[in-house]
Amino acid sequence: MSTTWEESEEVYRGVVPVALKHLDREERSTALTVAISYTTGQPRNQKVLHIQLTDETDAFLLYTLDISEDDFHVLKNEQNILVDFATFPSKFIELLRQCQGAASEEHPHYVVQLSTQTGAPILTVIETNQFRQLAHIALRFVAGNDAAIKRYLAGRVADFKSQLLSMSDELGDRTHQLQESSELAAMQGERLRTLADDHARTISELVVRQAGALAAAKEEAAATQQEQTSQGEQERARLLERSETELSALRRAHMDGTAQTTQLTATVHELEMKLRENTSRLQGAEQECALLKGESSTLREENSKLSAKGHRQEKELAERDLKLAAALQSIQDKEHLLAKMTSLHEAATEAKRQVEDSLTLYKDNHSRLQEKLKLSSDEITKGNSIIAKLQSDCRELKGKLKLKAAVLLQQQEHSQGKHSELEAAERNAAELRALNAEMKSEKARAEEGHEACKQQLAEAQELLRSNQQVIQWLNKELNELQTGGRPYVSIPNRVSSFRPSVPSTLKAMGGAPATASSVGGSAGATGSSTAAASFDQSIPILSASSLSSGFKSTANMDTVSAGTDAPAPTFVPGAALASLRSRAGIALAEGLQQSDRSRLAGGDATNTTGSFSDYLSPSSGVPPGGPAIGIA
Repeated sequence: MSTTWEESEEVYRGVVPVALKHLDREERSTALTVAISYTTGQPRNQKVLHIQLTDETDAFLLYTLDISEDDFHVLKNEQNILVDFATFPSKFIELLRQCQGAASEEHPHYVVQLSTQTGAPILTVIETNQFRQLAHIALRFVAGNDAAIKRYLAGRVADFKSQLLSMSDELGDRTHQLQESSELAAMQGERLRTLADDHARTISELVVRQAGALAAAKEEAAATQQEQTSQGEQERARLLERSETELSALRRAHMDGTAQTTQLTATVHELEMKLRENTSRLQGAEQECALLKGESSTLREENSKLSAKGHRQEKELAERDLKLAAALQSIQDKEHLLAKMTSLHEAATEAKRQVEDSLTLYKDNHSRLQEKLKLSSDEITKGNSIIAKLQSDCRELKGKLKLKAAVLLQQQEHSQGKHSELEAAERNAAELRALNAEMKSEKARAEEGHEACKQQLAEAQELLRSNQQVIQWLNKELNELQTGGRPYVSIPNRVSSFRPSVPSTLKAMGGAPATASSVGGSAGATGSSTAAASFDQSIPILSASSLSSGFKSTANMDTVSAGTDAPAPTFVPGAALASLRSRAGIALAEGLQQSDRSRLAGGDATNTTGSFSDYLSPSSGVPPGGPAIGIA
């Protein structure tokens, strides 16, 4: 395919480890640069995916592949690809990145293989599992000829030149910045030298001034020293008395501080014991909370309908987390305030130490009192530092205990909330179990109704078979009478008491079938349904009396009264029997549905049972009820 490239849009460029397989050389592993770009080619300005394989160590290795939309449809059908042309590059790039990630593994799961054993280079992405190697995709590349390699090398040279020009421009900018920095450093050095000279002159002036001031101060100090000596002797006695009283007060304060320290140590031990107990309770509560969380997750999996409630609980938990964050922020503010107070206390201590230092300098003139006061001040300082440290430790412990107590209270409230949620979930599960039992009972009742319907259907089918047998028997009798095979018909007393039942479809129409009292009598309808009565009345019942009264002029026959056991001979002409057969068949067909008609059409006339089957299939031409009587 000859294509003229107008523009190029690079999608991916990366180095991928590839296993090379050649026909005349051993397999080796190398790193190839894979470049994927979209190009617009001619004709029709169609979008083409251009894939290029190159090797940084081998400038003459160049494999290219151009896939247009038409070529992609062929490739998709050949390799059963499930994505379209727009999604194919991203999925192929994902496979290449999988191969890059697996390169550091000892046995990589994803490998890219380039084989030239068949002549054309084929790039295959292979996934290796414990069973076999699966080839995700195989692309057939085209090796670059001299012109293509020259174009590729020219492009690389152009790229390198553009990079060299950009690097040269950047180097010039850096050089210019370096020159500006050097000039600025020279200016700063000159300024520094000027400042050093000014500083030296100022120092010499200050030394001269300080020397004059020092001489004057020495003279003044000598005069004041004499005055202070006389004053010091006077103040010595006064300071001795004051120091004795202060020393006794400090000793008493030291003893009180020692007692308070002992008491605070005992309190700290008690608080530590309570902290350990609270910690153990907290761990137990956390374990119970973990167990409750596991049970809650199990209940969520079993009851998917509680997901909405879970979302609400998550929102409430997020609100509680926000409240906890606000509480933590307030605790941090209090800690900052405590640190500020500690710094103020340290400043006060520093001021006190400065005062004590001034007092020590003032008492240097009195050697013996100085030693005593120094010892006492050192002891006081140590006691104050110890007391301050103990007080700060006590305050920190109190703050930590308050914080842990608040956290423990929140966790207990959270655990109680989880307990209530668990109880609600258990109640919902009990309701679901009750609903399940109710559904099972309803299913059992439905199955019982289904069995009853099956039984009714079997009875209806049995009734339909019996009606079908009657119709076949009537057809058989009518056929025999029409053909003249049996000119004498004897109606036994069993026929007089037989009446075919109405099919299930007529029962469903709203009534029970009417039964005939006898063959010789008139048809009496006892059912409440109009359809059943019309069906019964549409079927004529042949009696010996009616037939004999109709044909008295043509035959000498005795009438048969209704309800007698003795049969009477009757002669029925073929036209009357044909009319009777057609009327009965039409009436029966109009009263039945399509399903009953199909069952009647496919019934078996031979499946008869009982005395009625004996009557329908007599062993001879004479009916079992009595001999036939012929015409005189």
